Formats: sequence, C-alpha cells, structure tokens
Amino acid sequence: MRKLLALVMAAVFLLAIGVPASYMVLARDLPPLWNKDEVLHTMKIFVEGQRQQQFAGVNTQLVEPFVSLGENELSPALVNGALAATGCPDYFAGSKEDGNAWLGRVLNFGMGNGYGSPGPGRCELLFADRLALALGLPSGPHRALAAYEIHQSLTTRELIDLELSVRYFAPGILGVKAASKRLMYKEPRSLSVAETAELLLAERDYDEVYRCKNPTLLKIKRNNVIEEMAGFNLLGRADADRAKKEPLRCLARPG
Repeated sequence: MRKLLALVMAAVFLLAIGVPASYMVLARDLPPLWNKDEVLHTMKIFVEGQRQQQFAGVNTQLVEPFVSLGENELSPALVNGALAATGCPDYFAGSKEDGNAWLGRVLNFGMGNGYGSPGPGRCELLFADRLALALGLPSGPHRALAAYEIHQSLTTRELIDLELSVRYFAPGILGVKAASKRLMYKEPRSLSVAETAELLLAERDYDEVYRCKNPTLLKIKRNNVIEEMAGFNLLGRADADRAKKEPLRCLARPG
C-alpha cells in the first residue's frame, strides 16, 4: 500500500513539475499570443510578411492590406456560409469550451489525434488551429499550444472573424475582404447569400470564379453551397430558393 501511495505521489509530483516546465519550454518558442492585441499584432506581422513574398514582382495596386475584420464588417450570410463549409452549424449554440474539456481536447490534438469529439469545441479548435497555421507553425505541440493561447485570447466570434481575415484565395489575395473587393466589387458586409456562396467557391478554385470559365457548372456549384447552408438550417428555405435564382456575380464583373 505504501509503495502504491509512493508511486501515486511521484506521478503527481512529476505532473506538477513536468507540465509547467514543458509549457514554458514550448511557449518560449512562440510569438506573443497572450491577449487579443498581441494576437492581432502578431497575425498582422506574419500575414503581411507572407503577402510581401507572394507579391514579389506583382502589381502592388492589387494589394489589399491585412485587416482584422470585426463583427460588423461581415454579412451574416458570410459567417453562416463559413460555418456550413466547415461542418460547424452549432458553433454559436453554447458557451465557449473551457476547463478540463478544452485542455483535454488540445492535449489530444497536440499528440496528433485530431480536433476531438464533435461539437462547438471541435470547431473552436479548428479555427484556432487555422490561425496558428497562418503563423507558419508546423503541426505538433507548438501549434497546439499556439491554438490554445489564441483560443484563450479571443471570443468565439473573434475566432471566426479573424480566421476569415487570413483565408488564402490566390497569391496576394488573403482574407475575405480582399477577395470580396476583387471578385464581388463590394465590402464583405454587403454580400448577398448568392454572392457569399460564389465567394466561398473562390477559396477552392479562385481562377474558376475569377475568370468565370464555365458559368453553367459554376452556378451548379454555387447553388450546392447554398443548399449546404440550408441543409444545416443556417438559411431558410425561401431565402435559399431565392438566392439560387440570382445570376452569377462573375458574369456582371467588368473586364
């Protein structure tokens, strides 16, 4: 009995000492992510550096500077479309995951076991991980810790707003603001449901949307995105049917 108790106490001691020590070693190699301002500042530095590399030798008049989009700068359709595309229709259904459930999810992720069980917490980690990836961090403990810190520093709404701000569409076209202005000729807050679906397609195949190469096929794909939103109850049936009848925005784009 004494031997068992000694082993348990030794394990507790190692856990108490080892976990904080491991945390400090990993955190030492990460950029500042301790609060929202640090996350935004760090993200801007890394994203702008990436953009400069992509725009080497390209007409800089096409450059849209990195902007961290706020809640009022994104249309509801755009947020819902992003949630549907990532399989996260219940993202805002409950409170932000925290405590042991969140810590266990991140630890499992750091060991290479994916984002964990379905639910809002899985999607919170997905968006936080995408932001950590945007900082150029490789998969593994470092990126898991970065995702953890980003999640701690941002609200659930800020997570998806910032993730949409750093999405890659094409060389130099980073974020939905730049893509929306380039493809839809309007700010992302003004996008209709149909325009949102078309813009989200551009993330998968920017050239197809930009050049409007096959309008018939493109409209089918766009309407599939709209149906996906409706299927997740993120869009009403009447609104979905109305949006599917709208012409493609790329057909009206000048030049």
